[in-house]
Amino acid sequence: MGMGVPLLNEYKRSFLYKRIPQTLLGGLKVKVGYDAPYFVYTNQIALWLVPLLLGWIFTLVLELAYSDDELQDFLLLYSCLYGACIIIFVVVVQTITTVVDMKEKENTHALKLHKNILADEDEIEFQSCCGAETLAFIIPPKKFKVNIALHALLSGTVCGLGFWFLLPTTINHLYYYNYGATATIFIFGWLTVSITQYSLTTSAPPEPAVYRTMDTYEMLPLTRPIYALICYSLHIANWYYEELVVANQVLHVVFVLLPLIWFSGLLPPVEVLILWLLEQFHVFMLGGSPSASTTRLIMMVALSIGSLLGCYFMSSCFSSVVFAALTGYLLSCNLGLLGTQILMACTKSNNNRVSSTGKATLSSAMSSPLNLNGFLWTWSLCTAFYHLLMLCIVAIAAGLTNYHVSEISPDVIDIIGYAIIGLCVAEKVLRDVQCVFPVFGFWRNTLFPHNSEHANRFKIVKKRLLVFGIMHRSIVTWVSPILMVIYMSLQIKNSDVMDKSIIYGMSTSIGVLFVFSTIRTFRWIWQQTTHALLEVSVIHIILVTLPDNSVVQTLRAPILLLIACAVRDRLTQISNKLFYVLALIVSSWNNKKQRRRSTACIMMLNFFFFPVVLVVVLAASVLSAPLLCLFTLPLFFIGFPRPNKFWPEPVGSSASTCPDSVYYRQITVELAKALSSAFANGSLGEPDVGNHYLMRFQDRLIWAMILERGSGFCTVNIKGLELQETSCHTAEAARVDDQFTEAFVGKNGGFGICSFNKYPMHCMTPVDTAVIKAYSDARNVLTGVIDSPDSVGISLSFFAKSLVWVLLHHINKLKHKEEMAKKLKEKEIEVMERANKKHSGELHNSGPYRETSATNKRKDKVSVVNNNTAPKELNHNVIATANQKQDLVLHHKGGGDSFALPPYSKTKANQSISRPVSGGSNSSRRISLSSSLHSFTDSIWSDDFDLDKTKKKSASTKQLNKVSTVVSITNSAINKPPSPHPVLTMLPQVSKKTAHVAESDFMEDLNFGLPAVDVNIARTRPNIDFDDKTWTLDTTSAGGKFLYPSKSNSKFMVSNGNHIYKPLMNLAGSPDFKCQYSTHISVPVKWRELPIEPSQLARYIASFPTSWYKHVLNTLDWSVTEQSGQKVASEVASDDALTNCYSQLVMACYSAFDTPGRPGGANYLYKCYNGDVPWNAMMDWVAEDRELHKLVIKSFRYGFKLMLDQILLGDITEDEELESYLQSYDEDWYIGKDTDPEWSSSVIDNKGNLFSLGHNAGQVRTKSKFCQW
Repeated sequence: MGMGVPLLNEYKRSFLYKRIPQTLLGGLKVKVGYDAPYFVYTNQIALWLVPLLLGWIFTLVLELAYSDDELQDFLLLYSCLYGACIIIFVVVVQTITTVVDMKEKENTHALKLHKNILADEDEIEFQSCCGAETLAFIIPPKKFKVNIALHALLSGTVCGLGFWFLLPTTINHLYYYNYGATATIFIFGWLTVSITQYSLTTSAPPEPAVYRTMDTYEMLPLTRPIYALICYSLHIANWYYEELVVANQVLHVVFVLLPLIWFSGLLPPVEVLILWLLEQFHVFMLGGSPSASTTRLIMMVALSIGSLLGCYFMSSCFSSVVFAALTGYLLSCNLGLLGTQILMACTKSNNNRVSSTGKATLSSAMSSPLNLNGFLWTWSLCTAFYHLLMLCIVAIAAGLTNYHVSEISPDVIDIIGYAIIGLCVAEKVLRDVQCVFPVFGFWRNTLFPHNSEHANRFKIVKKRLLVFGIMHRSIVTWVSPILMVIYMSLQIKNSDVMDKSIIYGMSTSIGVLFVFSTIRTFRWIWQQTTHALLEVSVIHIILVTLPDNSVVQTLRAPILLLIACAVRDRLTQISNKLFYVLALIVSSWNNKKQRRRSTACIMMLNFFFFPVVLVVVLAASVLSAPLLCLFTLPLFFIGFPRPNKFWPEPVGSSASTCPDSVYYRQITVELAKALSSAFANGSLGEPDVGNHYLMRFQDRLIWAMILERGSGFCTVNIKGLELQETSCHTAEAARVDDQFTEAFVGKNGGFGICSFNKYPMHCMTPVDTAVIKAYSDARNVLTGVIDSPDSVGISLSFFAKSLVWVLLHHINKLKHKEEMAKKLKEKEIEVMERANKKHSGELHNSGPYRETSATNKRKDKVSVVNNNTAPKELNHNVIATANQKQDLVLHHKGGGDSFALPPYSKTKANQSISRPVSGGSNSSRRISLSSSLHSFTDSIWSDDFDLDKTKKKSASTKQLNKVSTVVSITNSAINKPPSPHPVLTMLPQVSKKTAHVAESDFMEDLNFGLPAVDVNIARTRPNIDFDDKTWTLDTTSAGGKFLYPSKSNSKFMVSNGNHIYKPLMNLAGSPDFKCQYSTHISVPVKWRELPIEPSQLARYIASFPTSWYKHVLNTLDWSVTEQSGQKVASEVASDDALTNCYSQLVMACYSAFDTPGRPGGANYLYKCYNGDVPWNAMMDWVAEDRELHKLVIKSFRYGFKLMLDQILLGDITEDEELESYLQSYDEDWYIGKDTDPEWSSSVIDNKGNLFSLGHNAGQVRTKSKFCQW
């Protein structure tokens, strides 16, 4: 902060001047920070004084109208009347402001008129005394209307009981007619009542004790009334129990001081108070752990209380011990995660339920691969079996020892106790041996690796330390817990363990405490094994040392363990807080940025008033509350008690995000795996709940906090810290790096035996180094690389080859998926056909039903449309059938004569399909037009669907050209004419909506139907010509034979009145494939229409990499052909028609980047890399198809990366070398922009390498991320 920097600047001072009176007076805004009319203050004061004035009036009437004896009879009546008046007052006030607010929202323009655009952000212009803005400022409306009633009822209760609590007669009796005390408590007590009630009438005041940033459910207004009701409750209890008089006197004084206590922030909000009490009760009375969420805490407390009741009411000591041992182990496991898995499995089962018989079971929940938290472990069948085995071992150990407790000698118990002490010492030694700085952080461990920068050497040395980790894990996980279970089972004994209960011979209070201690002990052994080892060792020493007739011996071991746990926890907190106090006092003087003129004086005050500081530390430790320093000065104060999980949001949630968040998310999963192993082995020390760990990797800083700990699990909250944006952050990160370097990176000679920590007694002590998989950042400036004259040419040449690679592999994968789906569907249909035949046989054997079925036999026709030209979709052929009034469409995708059927729907066996009578005029015209289009060529192996070459001619031009195949779907066998292609005998039903998909797709290309076009805009009619085209064979090209259309017709399609260029180069006619396997990688129909002149395309055809194209064919997956891959690739490579398609498509896309007059240099490559290609007709056509555009940009980025690799690493001359580069790009690289969603997905998926291009200050830079260990 420095010498000359003030503690409070002008803005902070004005802020505090506004907030202090609001906090003290319960929300009364006596200073708003700007000039406000007088009625703003008078209205607030009037509302604030109403409860006080009414209370004084009722008090005067009651005190003056009745005697002391009569007063007790009318006290309850007057309290209820006063409370009812306050309820009516709050309801009326809130109703008025709610109604006005609703009317104001309807008239929104009024708000705009009242808003002064020159005013500050929080400044309001008040129009009148009772205006909407005045009411909204003084009495904000409730978010939830039900809170009007709830807050009104609570206001009446607080004021009614306060009337009784502060009655002068009551105070006189309590303080033995001390009139000075009565007057003081009466006056200031009613001020407290007004302060408390005002938050319910208006809104919650700003509190120093803040837990959540947002009050979503309006819980903050309840905080102050709840504390007032706590004081009232003890006064009511004193009415029936005279021994509580002293506590009642104290609470009357506390009630008067409540405004000051609230102002100091000592009392937590109601939600925090409840959670804190539950957590303390769960840890110290039930042996649990602080929970990672509120739900887990409540559920675990409920289960623990259930086990407590079961143990208390059992009739024998033996059953109670065995039950406590079993529930102790079970409750220490991660039951919250198990419940979440079962709930998610049930939810998933309900969402995906096919029939009403589907039920989620425990086995399905455990076997389902649910990764709930992204790391660590989840419940599975193996996990359940392990815990079942451990439960058996625990039951046997506890049962046998407790059953034979009378037969076992006390010497055996002593031996087991000494063995536990030995295990405690061994666990501590094995844990410290693996740390870098054992012995309280002073000595540098020589067994620890001397240099963590040499990864291989580091791993070798760490493997040696792993031996100690395995020994530590076995002691903590199995040996010591079972030994402690045996020890405690021997300590809990009766004269007859089988017939007498565990609390036999005890009073009720001692019996309840003993059962609490027993349940807690057997659970604590597994929940916090390391702490339990220390506590049991101390208790054993005490029991052995003290005589049998001492008071401590009469408490018995479980109760002593409860006391030992509380003492150990509070002593630990005292030592930590004292260290914090001393460290802050010393650093406030040593650090120049923290030193102020008043520092020396404050240090002297701390020295002279050290007893006061010690009392503050002790109070904070007893309450398990944080210790605060005021204004970063060594002036210490107690914060409000809160749960160990101080972050109120769910685990893993973030308050903000930044571009580096995705890298923290990736590293979190990897880091959690390393932390899981390190915690189990003990290399990170003892992972106590509440411990904080700071992790550093390159420019990333990660903060982890342990939230929950149990048997075999540890819940950790991991957050990434966005640092190094300011000089302060840079200095802090540099200090962290210095300490890590001193600890983990030794000099040439390494660390000696007597090496010590150069930063002793520091708040941050290095503990370990972990090897994880994370991204390393590398940035390079490309000046002199991509601005060379040849960079654009090299990039474009590699772009053509990359596009061949990308297109062939992309189409091959799509075809492969379609073929596999088709085969799977055929198998399903075959199975269903067998089932139908079996069902038909059963029906044939039944007499009455067989006759009925025979009378309903009909022949149904399946109409097949021979649509050889599919201009929109890839191989889009339609089989149109009808079943009564429902249309059925089967889409065929892929080569050959195959069907891709929709999912089969089970129908009645005698249901028939009939020919549609009418499908609408539009539908008939579309089908007629579709059927009238014939193929350009008579191909031998066409990839277009051709069910039958036979066509029937009709007199009418609107009649469908079709082939009718008669099929039967009834139960009887009907003879049908032979068909050149197999036809399915059972067709599933689909929705009527699907019936016109193919027709609609085709009509879109012809510009029919929607969207509607404005008739007032001039339009050009499309010139549709399917037949007038002649193809010429060009044999002059170096790449081989190519087909060109000899006639070019200018075509336009109309879209909302705008003339869009229609492709000139139409390759949609069925190519004359001479190879039967060419259909497996044929170019989709939608990519065969190219907006480029043949003469323009002829300039690029010679540059097509034919040899590379044939080489890529050998790398494709031809498994669906069930033939040798090399043989199929050679046959496909010899198919000139297929080569034609790819050469024209690839070089047409190439022409989009190699346009005449294009700019060159680094800026052009940078823009093209990011997809910002200079406009041209070809690129406009490519951009219309998102899939093709994505593949083209991906190929250009591949070409750019190949250009860089060639310039930096050497020429790429062989096809095999180029193949290895591209294969590596596909598998291990993401090449794109760092702002793309795919970039983030690649980071999460641990993609090996990431590459992007940036531009800064006239320089083009590469940004590479390498995922490395």
